[in-house]
Amino acid sequence: MHHFSTYDLKKFEEAHSPYSTEEAKANLRLSRRFSGFKLIGKPGYFFFKYMLVGGAWRWGWRGFIITAQYCFYFFNIQAKMWEFEHGVDVQSIERIYDRLKKEFLKDFKE
Repeated sequence: MHHFSTYDLKKFEEAHSPYSTEEAKANLRLSRRFSGFKLIGKPGYFFFKYMLVGGAWRWGWRGFIITAQYCFYFFNIQAKMWEFEHGVDVQSIERIYDRLKKEFLKDFKE
């Protein structure tokens, strides 16, 4: 079965981001942990699989771009796992930014 899912980059990214988030959460629920090796290795593996073995090279730049997008999807799963494991979210980043802003302002007051 062929799944017609590739349009433009914006649609691809918007459609796949929730899936990579859910896959990362599912991995953590299954006691799988972030792996730096998988962060680098899985995108490389899937690039080889889709581009060379799967024949995406025949599509030229279009095939390369689609393949790179799928590689980035697998990268995102591991990257999101790392964020979840380390408590990285908008609120934690805002707290860091607030602290840094106060430090910068203190330097200007002196």
